[in-house]
Amino acid sequence: MGAQHARDTTVLVDMDEVIAYYLEGLDRALVAADPDYPLVPHEERTGYAHLGGPGFNPESLAAGMNTPGLFRNLRPVEGAVEVLREMAGEGLNVLVVTTPTYGNPTCVQDKYEWMDRHVGPEWVNRTIIAYDKTVVSGAVLIDDKPSITGSMEPSWKHLLFTRPYNRYVESVPRIEKWEDWKQTVLPLIEPSYA
Repeated sequence: MGAQHARDTTVLVDMDEVIAYYLEGLDRALVAADPDYPLVPHEERTGYAHLGGPGFNPESLAAGMNTPGLFRNLRPVEGAVEVLREMAGEGLNVLVVTTPTYGNPTCVQDKYEWMDRHVGPEWVNRTIIAYDKTVVSGAVLIDDKPSITGSMEPSWKHLLFTRPYNRYVESVPRIEKWEDWKQTVLPLIEPSYA
């Protein structure tokens, strides 16, 4: 397959909590900003934004989220890097689509550096920073967020990457772990791929 890919073979993959453990890194930054910050254990979080227990300080939350270097130092999700490469090797046009944190001064550069370090320099060109993922065309979007809204009707089918805070969602097909990608992604790709 050449440089041009049909939209029906494009797999869009979110970064935070899908290929990189953002919340783990954020927890470290929150405690560094405020040692008394009331962290909610990951398995008890009822939503992606459930980041503090009773009495949490919003200023500490903002300081943690805006920590320079936060995104550069995240740990890869098990199997994610290998599967990104495997999907690309199978002829799929794999693009990473990630939303920046507006107030974090190094967020965008950190995300590019993370991709370069963990996936490879050629993947920096496959990384799209977008506040609105609905404007990016593709067949499938793998994302941990249960509902993705934006300015357009999405061209992609949403595949929910399972995390403790999205287990309650039943209306979206899901991928439990990266090893399951062929059974979950390929059925959502247009039949012309096969």
